[in-house]
Amino acid sequence: MKKNLFCFLLIAAVFSTCRTEDDAAPAKESTFIRYFGPEYNADAVMAIQAGQGFTLVSTVTRSLATGTNTQIKLTRTDLYGNFLWETNFPNSFDTPGGMEASSIIPLSAEENVDPGYLIIGDLIKDDGFRDLLLLFISPTGSMDELKTIPAPENSSLQGSAVHRDNAGNLFVLGNVPGKEQMYVAKLSGQDLTFKWQKFLPSSGSIDLNTKLYVNASNQDTTLLWGGSWLSTSTNKHDPVLLRIGPNSEVPQWGNQIGDQSVDEESADLCSAVGGWALTGKSVDTSGEENTFVTKVSNGAQPTVIFEKILDFFPAQNDYGNSICRANDGGLMVLGTVTTAEYGDDLFVTKLNDAGVSEWTSPSYFTYGSSDNQLAASIAPVSDGGYIVFGTNSFSDEKKLILIKLNRDGKL
Repeated sequence: MKKNLFCFLLIAAVFSTCRTEDDAAPAKESTFIRYFGPEYNADAVMAIQAGQGFTLVSTVTRSLATGTNTQIKLTRTDLYGNFLWETNFPNSFDTPGGMEASSIIPLSAEENVDPGYLIIGDLIKDDGFRDLLLLFISPTGSMDELKTIPAPENSSLQGSAVHRDNAGNLFVLGNVPGKEQMYVAKLSGQDLTFKWQKFLPSSGSIDLNTKLYVNASNQDTTLLWGGSWLSTSTNKHDPVLLRIGPNSEVPQWGNQIGDQSVDEESADLCSAVGGWALTGKSVDTSGEENTFVTKVSNGAQPTVIFEKILDFFPAQNDYGNSICRANDGGLMVLGTVTTAEYGDDLFVTKLNDAGVSEWTSPSYFTYGSSDNQLAASIAPVSDGGYIVFGTNSFSDEKKLILIKLNRDGKL
């Protein structure tokens, strides 16, 4: 299971012993593994390519005598994974509470420009409740603006995903835990005032994915997102896609996807050729966890194109964490697998539009070490490869791992 990483580290060690101070320079490999070690425990959230580098967002946690404090950490690297800078929000661990991140988007799509960023997440208040948080970050990592959206009384409003349209307007997605409500809003890109906001009912408790898709044409704006219901009648999770049109108080979509007798929890979704794809965790009758990938159509009502349980790891727990559209139109899936010998590893695999594995012998690649790795996100990058982000546990310390793979999923 560890062959890929061990071989890479061995080669890296051989070459590093041949270097001198004169030839020491930032590494420029087209594929790489990089570790980032904040002082306190860090949990990877998402990595994106933005301009001429990668931007990583994570949540850092510190235990205080009076409680727990969390910070949002933003780390910037060049295109070869070499560290450039990092910043924390807030900038100190003085009091309990803090901030947590859910997702990040760049504020510019220009390839040769380092953009600013927008992070959505939570502002944790002194009373333990949470307000939805929007952080606007400059290209150099300083905070340009902070906006919070207050939660309903005696509740929390947690941020899940954000989208920015071509006019600069923001669409925000969140949920009210314990209240069976979702939250969507549109804010002006000029002054961040509300154009509208809505609390939508959900059929039981819901966990939302961290991507929001917006289709706007002739004022007919449609929002789409995904998540998992927790059914009150079966106590099982069911993946769900939700879509809401203009001026609607009820999602146009919202039916559960797949076999409702099986406990399936959605972790991520992405656009796919002719529809949408989801991945997550499916639990069989014996309690074993397996990765599922489901693709649905993009019609008036979504229909299942394929529903696949990955069987790469018999008698081992595995689950999908992230999915993205491959550079050639297929699907790249990133997950975590637990092994008795090595603990948790990352794995990647590729499926075509019909759900058939495109790689053979093997159908997947694993990456990890003797410690535990937990997958967070996978995304395509401009050279045709993919960037993988996760959390690496060294004993009782959690650090960040960034892996750049080629188009075939290899180092």
